[in-house]
Amino acid sequence: MSWIRRQPISQDLFSEVLICKYSPSKRSRYEEVYSEVARRTKNIHTLIFNRYNPTPFEQEFGVNIHNINDYDEIILDISVMSKLLIIIIINSLKNYMKKLRIIYTEPLSWSPCKERFDFEIENRESKNGSKEFIPFITLSSVGIYDIVKTPGLSSIVMQNCPAHLVAFLSFNQQLISGLFRDLSPEQVTLINSCSTRKTETWRKNATERIHQEIIQSMKSCLKLETIQFTDYKGVFEKLVEIYHSTYYSKRMILAPIGCKLHAVSCALIKICCPDIHVEYPIPDSYMFDGYSTPEIFKIHQIEFISFKNDLDEVSIQYNLNM
Repeated sequence: MSWIRRQPISQDLFSEVLICKYSPSKRSRYEEVYSEVARRTKNIHTLIFNRYNPTPFEQEFGVNIHNINDYDEIILDISVMSKLLIIIIINSLKNYMKKLRIIYTEPLSWSPCKERFDFEIENRESKNGSKEFIPFITLSSVGIYDIVKTPGLSSIVMQNCPAHLVAFLSFNQQLISGLFRDLSPEQVTLINSCSTRKTETWRKNATERIHQEIIQSMKSCLKLETIQFTDYKGVFEKLVEIYHSTYYSKRMILAPIGCKLHAVSCALIKICCPDIHVEYPIPDSYMFDGYSTPEIFKIHQIEFISFKNDLDEVSIQYNLNM
């Protein structure tokens, strides 16, 4: 709510607003969001995003933006979006010729806290002799329901070739395990995130620790990278490097389950390289209570003067295949 509440109150502020509403949802601030938006526009549409079946949203969103170049500017607030939703929307805007602003509001803190994580680690290690799987505390989800893809994010190029999986770490280690079982990749790059904020530096080692068994079991064909969690350019350049090293011999598969701004990077590389394939593991259930604090640390903004033209230039600069 932080960014929208900071905007001037005028029903002429936005020509049109699309609100994405999650389904199924146990908890929602939809009415609150709608109320704030209604104070700044007369034209509001709501689209349902079913995280377990995202293709209908992708198709409906495409219909809704058929005249998108009639608008001089698009503002996309990704602060509470699913990483899959972020990629679907940005990829759908690939032919937009005008100004695009991407907004991300960084909370002051989010779960799990270090004390809760340390407790979970001690609980697991105290039961180390047990054969029962003991889940770690998760960021916002637990388990894995399914691995989904959409037509817009899929590619049949090199479909029968060995796969190079690029996945992002989170606090739900079962997502990566599910990807390995489903895809059987020949090569793996895991991208972890880190923070320069002193209160959050512990998260890098924590996410690596809960994936340690996976990292060790795949160490002969696995690389682990760490990039600052707001450094979308650094992630993009790492993905470019991986793409150039694999696209002749392997199928590159992205699983953007880490940070939201890293998901933006995945969307940009997908636009520049349509042969990249995106697979997204859906958690079995979500835990939103205490996910993040209402206090904010910073509002980030990425701006494209002409989205399509800017990405055309990026593609040439990085020698990618538009």
